[in-house]
Amino acid sequence: MEILLAIFILGIVMATVFGTFTGVISSSRSAEKRAELYQTGRAIMDMISMDIRGMFSQPVEEQGFFFIGLSENVEGISMSRMEFVTTNALSIGQKKASFLSEVGYRVKKTPGENHFSLWRRSQSPPEYPYEEGGKEIPLCKYIEDFRLEFLYKADRVEKLLNMIPQAIIINLVLNLEGEKERFVTMVRPMISAGG
Repeated sequence: MEILLAIFILGIVMATVFGTFTGVISSSRSAEKRAELYQTGRAIMDMISMDIRGMFSQPVEEQGFFFIGLSENVEGISMSRMEFVTTNALSIGQKKASFLSEVGYRVKKTPGENHFSLWRRSQSPPEYPYEEGGKEIPLCKYIEDFRLEFLYKADRVEKLLNMIPQAIIINLVLNLEGEKERFVTMVRPMISAGG
């Protein structure tokens, strides 16, 4: 009887220790995911913000300036897309990029997986026709939502073509295995709206 009682008490102690240990491990994993989401989100927002601040009013024949901001359907979900010319040229390896680059941000469905990726396209120097060419690289593979709003004159719109916005509101949601983080900011180009 004493042995059974000792085994019973030992079982209760072990269950308590195991439950506490599992809770600590789970909290630790959740904190790691949140930290990864925060670092990734901040890096993406910083890159997009630098590109927007360096926006350049590149003429497009008689149509105004090269800027595309719109929503597109990605596997049944509306996501934003943006293309423009910027002075924020990233250097790659030993090679220094030219003064101007055309950049584009777009969301794509990750092949064979159930999530979306944010891609950045870059062409330096810009070449007409714009929005073609260059190299695309994935920035993040766990995008849940990517929405842009463009401030132009007194309007706040989700579509703006061939006009330079006064500001762009970036709304980004990352989702890593159920842990979510939302990032929102407003960025103004350093050039004046409309050129």
